[in-house]
Amino acid sequence: MLFLIVSISFLALLAILMRTVLDKGSNPFALNLVFRGTAGIATMVGIGVSGNILRFDEFWASAGWISILGCILFGISGLASIKAVQLGPLGTSWTVLRCSIVLPVLASIIWWKELSIGDGTTIPIMRPSGIFLTVLGLLLLGAGQKRLRKNRLQHQRSGWLGWLVTAFLAQGGWEIILRATGDFKDDGMRSLFLAIAFGGSCLLTLPVMVITRIRLTNRELFYGLLLGGCSLLGTGSRVLALRELSGTVVFPASTASIMILVQIAGLCLWKERVGPLGIAGLLSATLSVVLLSI
Repeated sequence: MLFLIVSISFLALLAILMRTVLDKGSNPFALNLVFRGTAGIATMVGIGVSGNILRFDEFWASAGWISILGCILFGISGLASIKAVQLGPLGTSWTVLRCSIVLPVLASIIWWKELSIGDGTTIPIMRPSGIFLTVLGLLLLGAGQKRLRKNRLQHQRSGWLGWLVTAFLAQGGWEIILRATGDFKDDGMRSLFLAIAFGGSCLLTLPVMVITRIRLTNRELFYGLLLGGCSLLGTGSRVLALRELSGTVVFPASTASIMILVQIAGLCLWKERVGPLGIAGLLSATLSVVLLSI
């Protein structure tokens, strides 16, 4: 239980810190470079120590294309998520991003045939119910934000919706790619995939920074490492929690708790209003993610 609490704490802190450092004027591109680069360095060290780097040719011949696609989606997901958090309400943005889990669930059902209707288990009921509640939650959140903007109760900067949709699709696509790595023959191949995807997404940001003449300052370096550290500690603690607790406990509990904590932080720290429709949407989205995580 301790590792689960630690995981929830660090992953919720990740969202709160991201909004805080962006409010302090950090550049999203520079922040994403260091944030994603932290994961890239960690995985590169891992494959170097384990010796899996020696299998690179074997890996690239069979899964090079999926690594490139994963690299692009992971990079876009990181940048778009940062921009969405920067431009819009934190609680709503983070909730919508977590709802991107519906895309890999749909892919698992349609492409990998992981749902057999009528087989007598509870999963066929939970998955369609989760998908329905996700759509309902997103619609209610959208309606709630529209009403708040109309009544001038919610400040929202231009471009938020576009970045949010981009982040939703890219994150969902990245999760689908992760599902595809389940077909790799061993963990060594998966480690190589993660190293290439993480490191490559970091490198893709460099040309944009050069063209737009964005400088990487000590502030972005510090904040990016801080965000990367929270992400690694939160994810690593979740892995350790899975050694003690069932996945049917860890995933729903962590996802729902993080969404609620981030929403509370948005309300208390940034005075974000959600309204009745928004509350209904958040509850629907939270329940949907719980059902889809089981």
